Order: sequence, then structure tokens, then C-alpha cells
Amino acid sequence: MLGIALGAGLVWLLIFTAVALQTRIPPRGRAGAGPGLAGPPPALVNLVTTQGRLDGAAYAATVLDLGSRGELVITEPAPGRLECEPPRGGRGSSGLTHSDVAPSGLADFEDLVLGRARRQADRGPVPFEVLAESPAADAPGLWASFEKAVRAAGRRRGLTRPRLSGPVLTGLLLGAAGVALLIFLAEHSRNIGLAAPVFAGTVVAVVCTSLLGSLTRQDRLTQAGADLAAQVASGNPGGTAWSPGAGAAPPVLHLLAVAVAAHAPVPLAGAEPGRPSGVRLGGQRSASQPDRRPRAAWSSMSGEWQLVPIRRPGIPLLSNPFPALSLAAALTLTAAILAVAVRPPGGGPVWSVLIIPLLIAIALAAFGLAALSRYLALPAKAAFTAQVIARWEEDFERGDDTTVRVYRYAVDDGQQTWCGEVSQVDFTRIRIGELVQVQAEPRSRTLTGVEFRPAVPGRP
Repeated sequence: MLGIALGAGLVWLLIFTAVALQTRIPPRGRAGAGPGLAGPPPALVNLVTTQGRLDGAAYAATVLDLGSRGELVITEPAPGRLECEPPRGGRGSSGLTHSDVAPSGLADFEDLVLGRARRQADRGPVPFEVLAESPAADAPGLWASFEKAVRAAGRRRGLTRPRLSGPVLTGLLLGAAGVALLIFLAEHSRNIGLAAPVFAGTVVAVVCTSLLGSLTRQDRLTQAGADLAAQVASGNPGGTAWSPGAGAAPPVLHLLAVAVAAHAPVPLAGAEPGRPSGVRLGGQRSASQPDRRPRAAWSSMSGEWQLVPIRRPGIPLLSNPFPALSLAAALTLTAAILAVAVRPPGGGPVWSVLIIPLLIAIALAAFGLAALSRYLALPAKAAFTAQVIARWEEDFERGDDTTVRVYRYAVDDGQQTWCGEVSQVDFTRIRIGELVQVQAEPRSRTLTGVEFRPAVPGRP
């Protein structure tokens, strides 16, 4: 019986491997077919040109496309740099629309991008790179919602489909259930009770469904999607799309949006979202995957938009007095012990051997005391107004092989950034760009509390 169960499991694994390999290869695209570059939004162009691995360029391209359609006003105040703001007369229209969107409406993901852009530009023009980098500062919220909406739009248009079709998925699930049942019966036939057979069957079922789940979270291009990808590749969208000083007329912005979506080399600040912050957006993993701590984020707390570094909580090494003072004490103690226990050769003075360690100890003590004076000059607790600039999730492994998810956020007070940790409930209340009152421990550079209410109106 056990041999039959193992054989069935091997057959199921071979079938699964064959299906995974077959569905991994996309259809061969035809450059002459497809809806044309004016048909789908640039975000869907990014979806097909990345083989279903949507990335941050889709968001940046959507911002540019909204400008080409009059939903945002985009200007070029300096060569290679664009600024965005809402139209003064309300929602505008340049006449450029997409075939899957009504002239008076927007796709769900476009409406999401437009709403965020209007909130960021409610007090004046915003650099394009600030808008393009927005999803990197809020991967669990903004990027996850945007990615979900774009993937849904790609399936509705017939450009992508689930990697496993319904009948194939059903057949593999039934096969996995059959293998798990055979393993259970094989173990049960050995008359060893129910605990071991149930455990073995459950393990097999979990392993098989996990393998299937890894494929069900992925998209695959349809023939229409492959045709569009081939058309974009053959059309060389970056060749004459845009160059610094070319302006921001609607037709130019549309070509620029397609070029950014297709990862064409474009000399535009913000055309590669995620690079300044160090956050990799996209791929086939879950949209809310953790461990996306930004290295930097945009802030307007100082009065103008700046890319500020996000530092981890804790005392910086060069500002921490305790390691230097500890080393100085250890060196002094070692020198004192050696002075008693060791006699230099030739009967010379013992201090001639210990002079270098003592000088190092004195230097470390001076450095540590200076750092300690600065450390003690800081208040133990403080409360101030700051702007939320990023939020993210991190997973940490415990000693018992379990994983705990931690919810973090970063704020900028105009002079430096701070990081804090909140509960999952409070994490959902945090909004990027809002002004909040925070409580902090300046000596450890750690946030200890946050109040979700604007504190100082009129900040840019």
C-alpha cells in the first residue's frame, strides 16, 4: 500500500512539474497584432512587457498618462525635471482616452493614483519624482492597492490570466487530495493508531497545496498580452519619446508614459521608482510582502520637497559614548595589570611598554566623555510635530522558529527622521504626508507614541 501511495505522489509531482514548466513559457507575440500603443493604459503596457511582473514604473507611467489626459497639469520648469499639480478649473481632459475607459471616467488604479497626487499637490506643484516614489514609501497600502487593481484590469482586458486555469487547478487539487488519502491509508494499515496517519496525510496535503499556491498567485500573458508586448518591443518607445527640454504637451507625455512603462532609457528624474528608496516594487510575490524598509523618502516638512534618509532606531555608533568609555576602561585596567605582572626586558621602565595602550585609552576616554556630554544634554523624552513619510512591515524570526510581523513608520521633523513601531490597528490609520504629534526618546532616537491628528496647519 505504501508503494502505491509513493508512486501516486511521484506521478502527481511529475504532472505538477510539467504544468509549471509549460505555463512558465509565454505565448510567442506577434508585433503586427494587438490593440496598438494608444489602446491600453501604460500601466498595462508595463504589466505585459515585464511578463506579468508589474513594477514601480507602472505607477510613474500612470502619473504621466494622467497628465497627458488633462487630469494633472505637468510642466517642465527645468530640463529633465517635471512638476505636477491638479488643474485649476477642476478635472480636465485633453481628448486622449483609452479604449477600456469611458471618456468621463478613470480606471480604478488611475483613480487611486490621481487621488494620491491631488493630496500631495494640494499646496502647490510637486516634483514628478515625489509622486513616482510614493508607492515605495507605502508598499503595504498604496502599492498593494495599485498592483491589485492593475492586475485585475489586465485580466478584464484579456492581457493576462491566472497561471493555472480552473480545470487544471481543480484536477491538481483532487490529485493532491488523493495522494494524501493514500498516504493516510498506507500508514493506517500498519495498525499504529490514528495520530501518525493523520499527521502524514496532513503534511502531504499542506506541501501539495503550498506548491499549487505558489502558482496561483502568478499571472501569465495571454496571446493578446504577448502581442502587445511584442508590439511595444518592436516599436522602440524610447527612441524619440522624450528628451530634456522637449516640454510636456499631451502627446509628448503619452509617449513618455509608454517609454517609462516599457523601461526604455529616458533621461527623466523619477523614471526608475524605488531606486532612491532602495525598495524593490513588483515581482510575482504577494503585493504586501514585508521587509521593504525604505532607505529614504520624500518630505516637505522643511518647507520644500527633499529626499531624506531613514535611519534605524537606536544610538548611532559615533554618538554612542558607552562603547568608547568601556574600551577605555578595559585598556586602562589591562595596562594596570600588566604594569604589576610584567617586567620589560633589560630592566627598563614598565611605562615604556604601556605608553601606547594608555594613550589609546586616554583618546577613547576623551571621545567617550565628549559623546556622553552630548548624550546627557538631550532630553530623556520629547513631544513634537512631524510629517509621516513612510510606513512598512518587517518579519522577524523568533527562537522557536515562528515569525512575528512588526509594523513600522517613519516621520520627519524638518531636521532629522525618526522611526517607530505601532500595532496593526494603528498601522492602518497612518497616512503618508499627514502631520502628527509624536512622543520620542531623543537619547535612543526612538518614537514611543503617535497621535493621529494634524498639529500645525499650513505646512507645505
